[in-house]
Amino acid sequence: MRWLLAALSCGVVRALHASLAYPSARPLSPLPVKQVRIDSKNPADDPTQWRDEIRRRAARRGCGYREGAVVSASDLSPEDLNFLCSDDGTDRPLEDTELEPGDKDDWPVYDRLLLSDLFSHLRSHGVEKDWALLWLPLAGETIEASNFVIKRGIHVGLTTFVDTNEECRLLMSLNVKHKVVAKESIHSMLKREPFDSLLERNIKVQTRPGVYSRYSGTLHAADIPVSISVVQARFGNRNLIEYSNDCDDRRREYLITEFDPNAVAVGLKRDGRDAMDYPPQLLEPAYENGTG
Repeated sequence: MRWLLAALSCGVVRALHASLAYPSARPLSPLPVKQVRIDSKNPADDPTQWRDEIRRRAARRGCGYREGAVVSASDLSPEDLNFLCSDDGTDRPLEDTELEPGDKDDWPVYDRLLLSDLFSHLRSHGVEKDWALLWLPLAGETIEASNFVIKRGIHVGLTTFVDTNEECRLLMSLNVKHKVVAKESIHSMLKREPFDSLLERNIKVQTRPGVYSRYSGTLHAADIPVSISVVQARFGNRNLIEYSNDCDDRRREYLITEFDPNAVAVGLKRDGRDAMDYPPQLLEPAYENGTG
């Protein structure tokens, strides 16, 4: 399967115009994994909010989350555990367990770990994560506009099915997907236009390519509108630059390219959710269907 994905990412498949799906030749096996539970140091913390926070931290380290435990395909490093616990959590002993591909509760984590493994082998080909999918660019399939670029690629999704022998197999779906990528960041826009002016325009924003998890929403004031170099307790006594650089994605690259430790954090507001703070270098205007 890695060979097929690599071929797609290199543009070998250039004539894909319809949705396709490929079943695996062999049934899926249980996946041996490691899991660890992270408890809050403060018994008064809301359990639901704590689980959501650990789930977010797990995602930033490329791990899964199920039934109150962080799940990884391999041993967690001291750096992983330090990030997961931060200054408000404590870890229990690491446990060995398995994920069953046919179990509806196990499959989302199995799927995440499988996609993460594929992504680690294909990211050098320009492959991106896109929610619970991979997006593979097709070479030369781009359209230039004044403020953005439309890129054509292939969405790769994974699911399972039970065959006639009652064996669980993998089904890989392929669909053509266009991406609209802005030519500048919010940080760049702020050099020309005050933040309050951008807020008045109620502009749509999204995380830039290669920043995970991928989110889109409306530009919003940061929860704590201070410089991204200011140390904050909620980031484990680190600043937003250090917190961002702990992620295994392109955040560090963007922060180096547009180096500005005095930049003020901005927010991305999704419907029905609290705004999330980001360095402005990591957000870009969102152009839906090629329009601003």
